[in-house]
Amino acid sequence: MLSGGQLQYSLIDLIGYPAVFLMTLFLTALFYKYLASNKIPKLKQFIVFGIIAATPIALFIGVIYLDDWLGAPAIHFGPAAKGAAIFISLLMFIFMAIWSKSWMSIILPIVLFLPEVLIGFTDFQENTKLMLSVTIVPLCMGIYLLSVLRMEKKKEKSS
Repeated sequence: MLSGGQLQYSLIDLIGYPAVFLMTLFLTALFYKYLASNKIPKLKQFIVFGIIAATPIALFIGVIYLDDWLGAPAIHFGPAAKGAAIFISLLMFIFMAIWSKSWMSIILPIVLFLPEVLIGFTDFQENTKLMLSVTIVPLCMGIYLLSVLRMEKKKEKSS
């Protein structure tokens, strides 16, 4: 979380979020293995997929409420840690782009976060900044998705 420009996390957050992520991966792999090895009716498959979808949501909400309920002390990260987190995130997005051979993992964060950052540097009133961010981000996403759609149609026509 950002609080006063500083990153701060409680010990429950630092342990809980990765634990929920790993439990979700394990649960998903377990359910897919179960679905692949057993012939089950469609209704039961939908129930299994519902469990796969609802479990991480419930666990993340549980971590948030547990943190609020226990009131664990927060660990504050300064500007150096914030910079390191941004750098590691950038490396991960670049790695995912190389691995998937797609620009989506680079363009998506740029489209989502860059307009917010650029709008933050302007001298507009808060209402104007809010309206610009609500308008520009979906507009940029739409432009990007339309351009990808056009490129895919061109690939289909040429092949």
